[in-house]
Amino acid sequence: MVSSKVRSRINELKDKANSWEETEVNEFNPKKALLDSDYNDMIDRLKKRVVLPNLEEPEKSPYGTPATYVNLVADHLTDSFDFSTVKEGLCMFDHFKTMIGDINLHFIHMKGSEEKNPIPVLLLHGWPSTVWEFRKSIPMLLEEGYTIVAPSLPGHGFTDPPKVTGVGPAVIACAYHKLMKKLGYERFVVRMLSGYRII
Repeated sequence: MVSSKVRSRINELKDKANSWEETEVNEFNPKKALLDSDYNDMIDRLKKRVVLPNLEEPEKSPYGTPATYVNLVADHLTDSFDFSTVKEGLCMFDHFKTMIGDINLHFIHMKGSEEKNPIPVLLLHGWPSTVWEFRKSIPMLLEEGYTIVAPSLPGHGFTDPPKVTGVGPAVIACAYHKLMKKLGYERFVVRMLSGYRII
């Protein structure tokens, strides 16, 4: 049983989504955004960083991310992270961007088999994360004939940060629904990773 408060919120969000103007879907090239110069600058700054002291901290530290973990991530990025492999891996897929409401949304769109014609799958990554999580699952799903749509959360990956307040899970869910309708999919399956179950 849906409460009147929840139903009112749903209707409010539907009205908001219906007020969003239709915009073009444009191809997007990740290589133009993943610049070697930006990456090299980040690595240079990481190498010059002050190494944080590895204090004894509980697993869930009240002071934020444990310094031990920060140092491990920084060391991985400077010593063993393969930027070129990530860049080439992302470019295996078809990328697009479109404005939906106030969100300049990036998404991967790979069309499956017309013969098998299974229902499209909307893949939603967790927070914080990116569509890179799906680099192995997308090819496997395509082999089964599925059409894949994998958007980046606002402020993650290639989706711009929102320019207005109030862009929470409910608004993002409306944006994703609008995206699927824009692509011509009235019915679809949603696969969510941990941390984003509200949608």
